[in-house]
Amino acid sequence: MRKNIDPVKHFGIIIGCIFLGIPFGIFVGIMSALKFPFAVYNTCIQKDRQTRLDQAQQFLDENSGQNIWDKHIKRMEEKKSYDN
Repeated sequence: MRKNIDPVKHFGIIIGCIFLGIPFGIFVGIMSALKFPFAVYNTCIQKDRQTRLDQAQQFLDENSGQNIWDKHIKRMEEKKSYDN
């Protein structure tokens, strides 16, 4: 059997929910608006750092086996042909 709710109590419940829901919604909206840009910024910075680290590691892997003096002599030989 269904109980009948007094319309005044029902109206009071609705008004109470509105008075609690609106400030809570505004608070959550403001907090989200303040936190979201920083979360996106941090994600972008982390991806950029990881990309730079990957590029540096790739550079080191490609150039770790070469002798620096061999590269220098090769450059000097190339430069010598341009000086004439």
